[in-house]
Formats: sequence, C-alpha cells, structure tokens
Amino acid sequence: MRKGFSGLTLARLPRWSRVAALAVSSLAGCLIISNLALNLGKTRPFLASLISVSPQSINVDYQRAWFIWPSIVHVRQLRIRGSDANVQWQVEIDTARLTVDLTALLRREFHATQVLAQGVGFRLRQKMDAHAASSDRCGPLPSIPGIEGPPFIEDGPPEPDIPEAQYNLWSIHIENVDAMARQLWVDEFHFEGVAHINGAFFLRPKRWLWVGPARARLTSGSVVIGTEPLLDKMSGTVNCTVPPFDPRPPNGMEFFRFISGAFDLDTRVTSVRAFDYYTRIRGNSTTFDGGNGAGHLDGTLRSGVLSPLHLSLDMSEIRAQKGTWFALGHLGATAKSGPEEHIAWIANWGPFALRQADAKQAALRGSKLCLSANTEPLDLSKPAPDIAIHVELPSAQIPDLRVANLLTSTGSAIRVDGGWASIAADFHASTGTSRAQGAIAVSAEAISAHNGNFHFGGRVQVKAHVARVNLDNGDTDLSGAAIEVRELALRDANAFVSNWWSNIELYESRLRLSQRTQVDVTWTAQLKNATPVLAFSKRVPSVPGWITRFLAGGTVEAAGRLQAGKAWFELSRIRAHTGLLDVEGHLREHGEAKSGVFRLSAAPFSIGIEIKNDETNVVLLGNVVEPLLETPPDHLASAH
Repeated sequence: MRKGFSGLTLARLPRWSRVAALAVSSLAGCLIISNLALNLGKTRPFLASLISVSPQSINVDYQRAWFIWPSIVHVRQLRIRGSDANVQWQVEIDTARLTVDLTALLRREFHATQVLAQGVGFRLRQKMDAHAASSDRCGPLPSIPGIEGPPFIEDGPPEPDIPEAQYNLWSIHIENVDAMARQLWVDEFHFEGVAHINGAFFLRPKRWLWVGPARARLTSGSVVIGTEPLLDKMSGTVNCTVPPFDPRPPNGMEFFRFISGAFDLDTRVTSVRAFDYYTRIRGNSTTFDGGNGAGHLDGTLRSGVLSPLHLSLDMSEIRAQKGTWFALGHLGATAKSGPEEHIAWIANWGPFALRQADAKQAALRGSKLCLSANTEPLDLSKPAPDIAIHVELPSAQIPDLRVANLLTSTGSAIRVDGGWASIAADFHASTGTSRAQGAIAVSAEAISAHNGNFHFGGRVQVKAHVARVNLDNGDTDLSGAAIEVRELALRDANAFVSNWWSNIELYESRLRLSQRTQVDVTWTAQLKNATPVLAFSKRVPSVPGWITRFLAGGTVEAAGRLQAGKAWFELSRIRAHTGLLDVEGHLREHGEAKSGVFRLSAAPFSIGIEIKNDETNVVLLGNVVEPLLETPPDHLASAH
C-alpha cells in the first residue's frame, strides 16, 4: 500500500520535476560511488595503488579522501614518496584541499591546480656507499616509511631506463601551493617550526623535473643534528627555482647546478655540541660544547654558485676538548662577497685559552688568533675548492713553563721547574696541497729546570722560518732558525757557571715524527766558552792539562749534524775551534750503548779520544795529520 502510494505520488509530479529528481539521485549516487572509490582498497586506497605503478620511483598513499564537487578533493594524511639513483624523499601532508584537473587523469597525470595544505613535512636523504653507512653516519638521517635500512647506492649496473613505448609511470603536477610546513629534514639537518610555503613543481619520474618559483617564509623554528640542538629562533625567507631538467644524469651534488634562488636568514646559535657528529663519523675523539650566539646569512644562488654572499657569526665560550686538554674562546666569523667577486673569509678566535682539565692556570692564552682566506664563489655542485688560508697569531703567552712536563713522558730525565714564554706566529696554508709555510718566534724568560742534581736556567729566544709543514702527518722542514741563549746559569754539587751564552743557527732541519729518524738538523754554534762542557761532563782522566786549558779559553765556534729518534741520537760532522785548539769527531748513543771518536789538535800535538760505553781511551798522536772523519757541507767549513 505504501509502495503504491509513493509510486502514484511520483507519477503525479510534473515531468521536469521527475527528471530533476532523477538527475539529483544519479549525481548523489555518483558522489557516493566516487567517494567510496577514493577510499576502497584491501590494504590502501585503490587510486593510490593506481598512481603508484612503480613504488620505488613514485608512491602515493593517504588515509582518507572525499569530495563534494568532483574537482575539489579533501584529503588527510597524504604521503608522496620517491626515489632515484641519488636520493630518497617523502612529502607528508596532514590535511589538504586540492583542486584537481580531472582530464589530466586520462593521460596518467595527477594535476592539482590549487593546493591548500596544513602540517606539511618534507624528508630527503642522499644515497651513500655501503662502506660509509656506519651507525654514527646514518643515526641523524630521516627515516622514510616504506624504505627500510640505510640509503645505500645500489650495487651492480644501474637500473635500465624505461623505453618510451613502455613508460607507464604517473606524473605529478602541483600548482599554486599555499601550505604551512612543520618539518623540513634534509640529511642530518632537521628543521622543526613554522614555515609558510608557496610554489609549484612538476615530476615525471625518470624523465623530467622542475620546481618553482617557490618561496618559504620561516617565522620560527629550530635545527637539530641527531638529538643535539644547533640553531633556534630561526626566521627569514628562502626562494628557489629549478628549471626543467632530466634528473637522470646528475649524480650527488651535481644536482645543485640546476638550482637558483636567494635566502635571508637570522638565527640564534644554541650550541656547537651538534658538531660532535662530524668528528665522530671521522673517527676523531674531539668533542665540542658552548658556542651560544647569533648568526646571519643572506645571498644569492645562481645555477649552484653562491654569489653574492654575506655570513656573520658571533659565538661565545666555545669549548673543544680532546682527551684531558681543551681549548676555550670566543669566535667571530664573517664571509662577504659582491656579485662575481671572490669571497673574503675572516675568523677571529679570542680571547682564547688552552688548558688541561682541572688545571688552575691556562697552559696557553692569547688575545686573538686570526684566520683569513679568499676563495672563488662557492659552486655547490662541485667538490670544495682549494683554500689558501693565512693564520696569524700576534702574541700568546705560556704563563708557566712547567706545562712542558705534561707533554713529555714520565720517564724523561729533564724536568722544568719554572719560567714563562711568549709565542708569535704567521703561516700560510693550502687545503689543496696540505702544506703550510711561515715563521714562528718564541721568547722564554726565567727558565728553571733540572736533570737529577744538575740545575740550569736562563733566557732563550728562538726565531724560525718554516719552509714547509705537511698538514697530514706533521712533517716539518725549517729553512733556517736562530736560537739565542742568554744569562744561562748551571750548577751541581761540584761546580757553578753563570752568565754563559750561546748562538745557534739551524740549517736543513727536518722533523719527521712518524719515521725512525725523527729529527735531522745541521747546525752551527758560537759559544762563550767550553766551560760548561768541562765542568759538567764526565771528566776524561787521561786528557792532558794543556787541552783542558785550551777548552777553558775564549769563544768556541762549532758545527755539526744531529740525528735522533725515539731511543737513539747521533752527533756527526762535529767540528769546533777555540783559540789554537781544533776538535772534530762523532758520537752515537742507542739506549745504554754509546760510541764515539774525537780528535783534539793544538799544533804540533794531537790526541785521539775513543768512547765505548763507559770506557774512554786517549792516544797521543803527535803531529800526525789524520783524515777528516766526515766531509762537512760547504757552509760548515766557515765555522773552522
């Protein structure tokens, strides 16, 4: 009865009303069916599965989607993930309203002509060789759901390209984006905050990509590396444009040559502890702390080249520690260039101090250490350029020379009891050659030291010209060095010498701390007299008195060569002259073993002295002329 009544009532309606009712019913049915189609699927929505033909190249997923008008779609928990030979990435959107070009779906393209989104996140990580993927290296990298494990570069030949006739991947074309982002995570740099993003992009996997113009305005945010905060209260703008290009050829950082844009950012530096990550992945035990301050960065990027650029950093109380030693100081740094100009880099560290943990006084302190460099405009698509660095230390002080005892082994016979020193240095270094050269000056005052019962002290000044330092292994060549010893006093239980002096010149000096011969020095010297040698060396009982009187006479001119290693030394080519006395010979010591031969001459007499361990033999040679034990270099002949 009811059914018949309804049918009768509908039949009595005007024809146009029945047509309209049928159209509305059909539209409602289409909407219901279409909304069901957007969300139906066994494990994921059917439309997402349709677009994700090749999940490794492009993958789309969402939690829920619906529309009232066919071209305006609302979506929640949208995830778009992609991968190629160089990177893995994912875009996350909590909620969005998209205006969709339905006709584009017919040509396998998802085209959104307008996007309003909230809760946007972006993650990207570069692929790396398997041998570099340590737990430390991969720890701070973003995880990407659906891609398990570290981002390895695939072994074997590259994946074959898809022939055009078989190409079936969906394209994604997004325009007029107006989104609020909460997270940007690129490799180890993890930004969380508020960023307003506008722009557009197009991706045809394994074929074509372009971006922009895109703009991000950061109103607040922070950057962490792993769990350590680095930057806070970040604000500013970033603009970016990527012209259309084929993403298949670029490898690694080469992608930057397609990026242009500008940036203007201000931030507060929270701490430099985050830099522990970079020392840790290189197997270095250095740790960092402190560094609270402020930073500013603005510039322009043109096809991957930074020019112009302006950077400023001001950080206080930076602490770098390795073992029981740490350095503490204030850092101010700038980098500045105009368009097409070289970049001038300047970093001033100071006041600074170097000290050992729990020590009451700094081992070294100074007002400023200045580093400066000029480089070509930075091209981010290429490896870092070679940098010529100028290092200047105007003055630094060692308040207490007893710190030298901490740098020598506990078995060292010589112990420093007091004194202070100042240091100045000026060096030029190159990262390309890993070499440095320059000059260093050291002035030590009120030195006091002892070796058992033997005590000595005075003033020492050293000026050295460094021809080369190998920054990789520390090997050093001195083109020349001058050592002045003044007001030297020496004493033991039996003798005392005061106000003694000497001048020493070093030539062809080489320090090779990683090799057997660690020190190789050719030297000349001028001594006030040989009194210290006679007073404090073990006396040779058979040396005639006339030899002793000659040695105790006036100024001594000497020359020779010193070679030394961890447990041995050798003095060779020794030649000395004082008044009418000449001395030549050599001396070797290896552990407890000693050996040496000397000839002492005062015309017409000569004696030979042979040293073997604790035994000494003296032979009167008369006026017999012995050949030289070794032929000295030309510049030593003048010492005789």
